[in-house]
This record gives sequence, structure tokens and C-alpha cells, in this order.
Amino acid sequence: MAGKKIDAFAGLRGYAIILVFLSHYSFGANSKGLNITNWLGALGVEVFIILSGFLLMENHGNTMFEFKPYYIRKVKKFYPLHFIMLLMAIPFSVKPLLGLDIEKWIALFSQVMLVQTWFPKPDIYFSFNGVAWYLSLTVFFIAVSPLTVKIWNKLTMRSSVIMMAGIAAAEIILCVVFRKSAFAHWILYVAPFVRILDFFMGGGAGSWYKPAIIIKNQNISVISQFFCWRKYAACPFFRVRTMNGFQLLFGLCRYRY
Repeated sequence: MAGKKIDAFAGLRGYAIILVFLSHYSFGANSKGLNITNWLGALGVEVFIILSGFLLMENHGNTMFEFKPYYIRKVKKFYPLHFIMLLMAIPFSVKPLLGLDIEKWIALFSQVMLVQTWFPKPDIYFSFNGVAWYLSLTVFFIAVSPLTVKIWNKLTMRSSVIMMAGIAAAEIILCVVFRKSAFAHWILYVAPFVRILDFFMGGGAGSWYKPAIIIKNQNISVISQFFCWRKYAACPFFRVRTMNGFQLLFGLCRYRY
């Protein structure tokens, strides 16, 4: 099934792109000047991340693939354009760079290596080509893809349900603990070591995406929604984390066959 195009997922990507696009405009500003459409972008990003993990298992869950060629094939799809955009952004930061601003040079190096999301400062992970923060996550997801496939392939259905429930619980706890932290945005929205949980959940959904267990998936979908709504209630500011994207994916799992 590797490489098979699923039109429903292409449409889901389209909706996610629109949500991200709308979130960067201020027409939704309220009386206090706050953009009330910001959460739309968070939902779009959530769908992209979960869908990435889902499609990883859909396309490679039953195959063995070598890490190096897989990594190179994936990264070369976006890195050349990223590098061009980075070069175009550098002239806007010439003064601090020539002034040997250490933080700016760290930001530039992290952009080149696409590791900016590992730094907890917006001036670094949103620097230069700001939207490339998502590419930094993508590189990390690609790096852990072989391990993700290996883990989900080894788990039984019962173990995978327990794993998914554990991940959902962990995300709820993270939201409760860090939602008022000065680093809340970085930890809950940007940090790779937290966003990998969403990617891993998508992989889990993909591992269940089989005709032989589609009847069982009906119940699993209900269970997944329960955990997602629990997270919604526990973390209102980051309410779109997992909930909507996960529900949409399971809806597609249930009705494909």
C-alpha cells in the first residue's frame, strides 16, 4: 500500500493549510486587539503532525526501510527551498549579525541545521524564516520514523491501546503543569520532545488502520475521543492539541472500508 494516494487525506491537508493561513491574519481581532483566530493555526498544525505519523504507518508499517535513504529522500524535498528562503531573510538581520550578536548567530546556525525548535526562545525558533520552525519538527519526525514503525509493529492491539491512553494522559498532564509557565508556548506547541507525542499518536492510529480490525476500531474511536475531550477540558488554551485532528483521523479510519 506504500505510496497510495488517499484523496480524503489530501482534502484534510487542504483544510489544515486554510486554517494555518487564516490564523496569521488579524481580521479576527477582538476588542482587546487579540487575534481570536490564532487557535485555527494550532488546529492545522495538529492535523499535519498526526497525519504525518498516520501516513508513516500506512505507507511503511508493513515494510522494512533503511534510515539513510529515507531521511535523504524526505529532507531533499523541502530543504533546498528552505535554504533559499533563509538566504533571502538574512539581509533583514545584517546589522545584528555584523555586530556579532551571539543569539542571532545561534539562530542562524539553528536555522541552517533545522534544530531551532530545541531552543526555548521565540527569537531563535521564529527567527529569519520563521515558518521553518515546523520544518525543524519535520526533520525530527523523520529521524524517529524507523523507531516509530518498529515500536508500533511490535505492540499487540491491547498494548497499543494502553500506549495511546498513556500518551493522551501524558499530554493532559503536560498541559495542566505548564499552561501557566513562561515557557508554555514553547513546551506545549513548539518543543519537539512534546510534539513527538502527537506524531506517535498518529502512528498508533495508522497501525490500527487495517480492514481486519475495522470493527474493533469503532470502539477504539470512541475511546480516543474520550481522552481527547479530557485533554480539551484540562487545557483550554491549547484546546486544539490532539482533540480535533485525532477525531478526524479516526473518523476516516472507521469509514474507509
